[in-house]
Amino acid sequence: MKAESIMAMTEAEPVLPRIESPNGLFAAAPLMFHFKPVRTCLVSAILQRLATTDARAAMIDLIVAPNGWGKTVAASQVYQHWVEELKRPGLWLGINRANTGSWALSTHLIARLDRAVADARGSPTSADAGIEQSCPSYLAYLLERLPRPFLICIDNVDYCTGNPNSGDGPDFLAELAQTAPAGVHLLVTANRPTGSDLTAARLNNRLWSHGTADLALTEDEARQILQEGLGPVEATTLNTLIARTEGWAAGLRLGRLLLDHAPDSTTVANSFSGDAPDLRSWFDHHVLGAIPARTQDFLRHASLFPHFSAAQMAEVAGIADASQHLSMLLDAGMFIIPISAHERTYRFHTLFLDRLRSEAEQQIPAVRRQECHRRMAQWSMRQGAWLTAIDAAVKSRDHSFINAVLEQAAPRLVQGQGRLQAYMQVVDGLLAQGISLGIEARYWYAFALSFHLRHASADTQRRRLTDLLDATDPGHADFSHRLAHLSVAFAFLADDIPAAGRHAQAWLNAPTAQNPFDRGWVLSILAVHHLMAYRFAEARECLRKAAPMIREAGSPYLTAWCDLIRGTVFVYEGNLSKARQIIDATLVAAEQSMGPEAEICDTICSIGSKCAFEQGDHLVARAWLERGLRSMDRHGTVGSSAYAVETAIAYWNGDETASSFQRLEALIGTYAPRLALTFRCLVARRLVQLGRVQDAEAVAREIDLDVRKAALRGHRDEQPARFRDLLVMTSIEVLHGRGDHAGSLKLAERELRRAKHEGRMLRCVRLELMIMSISFQTGRQPDALRHLLAALRQAGRCGILQPFQNHRAVIAALVGRLGQPLESCFPMRGERVFVGRVLDLLGLDEGSSVLQPEGGCVPLGALSEREHELMQLVSSGMSNAVIARLLGLSENTVKWHLKNVFRKLDVVNRTSAVRRFMQDA
Repeated sequence: MKAESIMAMTEAEPVLPRIESPNGLFAAAPLMFHFKPVRTCLVSAILQRLATTDARAAMIDLIVAPNGWGKTVAASQVYQHWVEELKRPGLWLGINRANTGSWALSTHLIARLDRAVADARGSPTSADAGIEQSCPSYLAYLLERLPRPFLICIDNVDYCTGNPNSGDGPDFLAELAQTAPAGVHLLVTANRPTGSDLTAARLNNRLWSHGTADLALTEDEARQILQEGLGPVEATTLNTLIARTEGWAAGLRLGRLLLDHAPDSTTVANSFSGDAPDLRSWFDHHVLGAIPARTQDFLRHASLFPHFSAAQMAEVAGIADASQHLSMLLDAGMFIIPISAHERTYRFHTLFLDRLRSEAEQQIPAVRRQECHRRMAQWSMRQGAWLTAIDAAVKSRDHSFINAVLEQAAPRLVQGQGRLQAYMQVVDGLLAQGISLGIEARYWYAFALSFHLRHASADTQRRRLTDLLDATDPGHADFSHRLAHLSVAFAFLADDIPAAGRHAQAWLNAPTAQNPFDRGWVLSILAVHHLMAYRFAEARECLRKAAPMIREAGSPYLTAWCDLIRGTVFVYEGNLSKARQIIDATLVAAEQSMGPEAEICDTICSIGSKCAFEQGDHLVARAWLERGLRSMDRHGTVGSSAYAVETAIAYWNGDETASSFQRLEALIGTYAPRLALTFRCLVARRLVQLGRVQDAEAVAREIDLDVRKAALRGHRDEQPARFRDLLVMTSIEVLHGRGDHAGSLKLAERELRRAKHEGRMLRCVRLELMIMSISFQTGRQPDALRHLLAALRQAGRCGILQPFQNHRAVIAALVGRLGQPLESCFPMRGERVFVGRVLDLLGLDEGSSVLQPEGGCVPLGALSEREHELMQLVSSGMSNAVIARLLGLSENTVKWHLKNVFRKLDVVNRTSAVRRFMQDA
């Protein structure tokens, strides 16, 4: 295969469209292509959003990517679908030449809009406007008069020189975005960041930014390209090409041409890089051969680093005119990818990075390369890019320099940025290379290991740290206080909360000077110690004392951690509305300061999923749960992970062979034993809710839970209060499920008094509802109603909805026998609104006597209305005698109805009928 074929593939595909302007600056229609464009996920997402927003808001989609990534193809597909298939009005404006003036673009757009408005209204617009046609107000006037919805597509907007970076003319794109009214949508493409101020649109959720990651083709999309004119492509070959091209459409088409001429597709795919003979010839001719020698030298030096900018290359490589070389390369496009629009930072496409680095090794002396890496490390440290600094130091191959960089980077990465996982990976790699660690590096390595549940490794590093200190600083008086700090961390993360509390208090009482981060973190651990014992005032006092330390430390990780504890205090109290406000704000701040991939964000989501679930916000609860589980095997505490486990089990359908259930079991195995016991208790409670009481009792026996005493047999150690409460609630529900109403009522009433004394609203609501069900099933309907009203009042104050779902049948029966609307029992308007929300959640109309079957439940033809009502009562655990008394029937009549139900549901006993009914309903 010849290099000329590749050049033809990348240069000659588009057919120019009809030229609109006399000077040839602008095109009025999308490009025509010699290949069939692939409908990508990005195109589908944009079309779906445009179809659903209609005239409610002005949406702006901005696609920024180098040449060859298919941004013009994507914009063309969106525009053609909009105009040709949806039959909606639109306007395409392609800018054909670089350095087109902003005034020419503005004038041309106004002329096109003027024509569009005239065509829509059947008359000219300028005569009645009373506005000078060239001024910005006339643009606003025309946009207001366009038919809605209307789509404006502008291709290659960065060719316009009127942007903030040039200082030549107005910010055209910002003006257009600000002026566009509701229903006028913008789709804009650019080869490089525009620099336009679109802050207002972003804050109003009207701006959708897309880059190379969004344009990168998926496996199915790549397969469509690779199979044009070819036979089937093996999965391994396909995956290799996608990885090497990063989903780059032009690169995949090059790969397709290579496969077309190769006998062995696997070998071609594995060797597919910019250093492959054909691509090397094309790259040398089409790229390196087309640029000056000084720019080629810039390329070689830039390839030494994972990313680069003009300022960096000027300082690190000593290339004074780096900005000019970078601008030239951006105009050429294709193999330079922006990674930070704000900082103007770029990287090379993987396909050609190997070729450039090969050139660098041949053309740049080794001493010069090592010096560049040292300078890169120093420059990165000044920028706060600590991982990049370590990477550059390692490439310098100077062990003393590596140690010096690591000693400075360790505390910044761990305590400053919370990048514990990244730091551990770096140190693991250095240790594998035989590079020794200094005192600071080893200290923070032990700290990070403990947070990531590698307790044995953490303890090993602590002992080695002690040995290192004994050898270099006998007595190490100055460092002994920090070793005690590690003891606090180890005890806390090993789930020994009492020991953590003792160590924390002793550490705080020591007279040694304390680092703000260390003191703030230890105060947060003491706050958790108090929180686990429901000492809410003491927990808040610890957080209050930690606040100035947190501000002084300036650590985003510590800030997020302490804010999360503050929100968790409200979760413990049951004030979910306040807890949700804090958790939402904490997650936003943590994502902004550390990025959404930071593991502390996943821990925040674990606790947030519990809040969202109890509030009935299941869309958010499920999304946060998934995020909480993704890093649970390497980051978190027993307490925070227990919330994710509780939410996950609440959604479980009872199938222990399901992959999600087995995944949860595997995750729990990485934690201290208390989380495994918590998991089994939650499983038992869920089985009771699913009508599988015997299975729930079996789980209780597995963990040696004495449900009469609500305690684990043989466990004399003091249990954390929250875990004790879980054991009690599991016992109450198992006793209730098997019909031991006296035993369950005794425990529930005792726990309700305790929960009220501790001020824990969520637990109070659950216990009030449990006592309501027990009272109802034992024929004490007035007591049942009293507890229902109490539960509603307490839940309304805190936004608690979910617990009512577990008692739907009993609530339905009580509402039906009340004789008046349930809302009338509440004098305050806010309370009545909340009761309405609960009834709506349960599917109960005001004053209805039964819960009507919904779509997807047991068909009406299968069960009669009476049978449906009967099964609701049976599902709540009532005996035939109680049901007969409640419905005014004889027990024989109830048995006769149940026999008919068994026949219709094709089951043979009561337990099977309940299970089938619950599954269908």
